[in-house]
Amino acid sequence: QERRQQRIAARKARRGGGGGGGGDVTTTDDDDGHVGSEYDDYDDEDDDDDDTGSESGGGGEDKVLTEPILPEPTITVEMLCKLITEFTGTFEGMNKDFQLAKATAKQVLQNVLSSLEQLARVLSPAEYRPFILQSKTILCNDAGSTTARLRFALPDYTDTLNIPPGHYISIRVCMKDGKIVYRPYCVVSPPDTQGYFEILVKCLRLGDVSSHLCGLSEGEVVHVLGHLPQFPYKRNMCGRIGMVAGGLGVVSMLQIIRSICADMRDVTEVSLLYIVGGWRDPDIDAELHLLQQANPTKLRVTVVTEAQVQVDLPSLLEIYMPVTSPSTTKSIYFSSSSSSSSSSPSKPSSTAVRPDAHHALSPMKILVCAAPYIVNATRTAL
Repeated sequence: QERRQQRIAARKARRGGGGGGGGDVTTTDDDDGHVGSEYDDYDDEDDDDDDTGSESGGGGEDKVLTEPILPEPTITVEMLCKLITEFTGTFEGMNKDFQLAKATAKQVLQNVLSSLEQLARVLSPAEYRPFILQSKTILCNDAGSTTARLRFALPDYTDTLNIPPGHYISIRVCMKDGKIVYRPYCVVSPPDTQGYFEILVKCLRLGDVSSHLCGLSEGEVVHVLGHLPQFPYKRNMCGRIGMVAGGLGVVSMLQIIRSICADMRDVTEVSLLYIVGGWRDPDIDAELHLLQQANPTKLRVTVVTEAQVQVDLPSLLEIYMPVTSPSTTKSIYFSSSSSSSSSSPSKPSSTAVRPDAHHALSPMKILVCAAPYIVNATRTAL
C-alpha cells in the first residue's frame, strides 16, 4: 500500500506540474482494507505512457486513440481445401469423442466451402441470372427452320461456366403475352471457355422459345439457371456407353465425349450413332473427327442418315450399340431433343429412364437424345 500511495502521489505531482491544475485522486477502502484508486490497474512499466493528456484537466490536448484499420481477411477455396485436408488427416490412437468432433467440423467446413463455391459460380441452380447476347451466327436457313449459334457474354472475360458433363442450362423467356416459359439447352462451347458460352438453337415455326431466341439482337438479355443434370456422368461410372443422337441432340453427347477423351484415367468406351438430316454443324463434325482420331480405343463415331433410320433402326442399333447379349446389365436413358415449352423449369420433356436391376453398378449405359420418333423407335428396339 505504501508503494501504491507513492506511485499515486508521484503521478499526481507529475501531472499537476505538467498541466497545472491536476485533480484529486479518488480512493476507496473495501472490506479487506484494500485501498483502491482509478490508477490501480497501472504498473510501474506503464508510467511513461501517461504523459499526454489527463482526465483531471491538464494543459495538453487529449490524445485521440483510433482503432487500427486491418485488412479484410481473404478466404479462398484453396485455403479452405488445405484447411480441410490438414484438419481431417489421419490420427492414430484418438478417442471416439475426438473422431466425432473431427467429423462434425469436417462437415461444417465442407458446407462453408460449398457456399463459397456457390457464390463464386457464374451460374446458379437456384436463381435465374442475366446474360447479354454477344453475337448471333446463322448457320443454316432452310425453308422450314433456322439454326443459329448464340454467344452470351460472361460477367468477366476470365470467367468460365465449368459445367460438368451431362448437365444443361435452363433459359427463361418472357413472351409478348406476358407468359413465362422455360427451355433446356446444352452448352456447345467447351466448359473451360473463358468470357462466354455458346448454345445452338434450331428455330421452328411453332417453337415459341426458339423463335424468340433466334430473333434476339446483340445486347439483349436472357435469364439463365443452371447447371442441372440430364445425363450425369462421372469417370469410369460404367465400362461402355452407347449413344444415339439426332440433329442437335449430339451436343448432349459431345459434353460427355469431351470429358472421357480428355481424362487419361477414364477408360470408358463410347459408341456414338449420329443421325443427321440435311444440315450438319461443321464445327461439331470436325471436333468429333479429331477426337476419334486421337482416341481410337475410346471413341467410335458412326454417321447415318434419317432415311437409313426410317428403314431399319433395329439393325443399326444391333450393329453399332455395345450390347453383347440380352442379359447384359444396362441402364437406358431416353430424351427428346425437341421438347415442348413448359411453365416451369425441368428436365427436357419426353424423358424416361428404364433402369435394370443394379442400376448404380451397371457396366453399360445407353443414352438417347433425338427427335421423338427416333426416341420411340429406339425404346422399342432396346
